[in-house]
Amino acid sequence: METPDRRYAGWCQQHHLQLFGARRADIECFARDLEARGRARATITRRLCTVAGFYRYAVEEELLDHSPARFCRMADVRAATHLAPDFRSLVRGSRSSGAG
Repeated sequence: METPDRRYAGWCQQHHLQLFGARRADIECFARDLEARGRARATITRRLCTVAGFYRYAVEEELLDHSPARFCRMADVRAATHLAPDFRSLVRGSRSSGAG
């Protein structure tokens, strides 16, 4: 099974977006795409939380000045649990592919 952070990275690649060049509007388009595919609200929220965590990590590591996900609207879903993705491998993959 593909992890949520890889799904977002794949979505960015399909839409010719660089991970470190994404804007809030791009992340919101990702969420709308998930919604259009019939994903549950809790699923969308979990995936957006993962994306926000990735960008928060990138800011903490000084790879970005600010997070494009900072002001993304995420549904208040109490049952949504945050999976701990391997952000380091995603950052390494982004660097090696020239996506940042």
